[in-house]
Amino acid sequence: MTGRAFKGEGTPAGVTATWIVTEPVERAITVLEKLQPAMEPFLFAVLHSSRSFLQARETGVKSTEASNLDIAAFVDWINAYSAEQKRPDRVPLVNGRRWRLTTRRFRRILSA
Repeated sequence: MTGRAFKGEGTPAGVTATWIVTEPVERAITVLEKLQPAMEPFLFAVLHSSRSFLQARETGVKSTEASNLDIAAFVDWINAYSAEQKRPDRVPLVNGRRWRLTTRRFRRILSA
């Protein structure tokens, strides 16, 4: 996968970078690309179908807070789907509550 790296690069424009990703990550990226309009340069831009699209940030990219809320909703969906389908693969509760999964933790889980 090729993209633009910013962290630790010392330039606000970033640099072209290449990463080796697993097949599930490649599939997820393909889905995200299909959700965005063809001319959208950002993979995590606020979706045009989103209620918050008209209130989008200046950059058009989701905030970390908005992404964390999306991840929480995704965890809820996984657990509801797993319960409905009587599947054991759910995201476990921590101390009886939904695990507070953030973008940083989510990224590390995907790359583990």
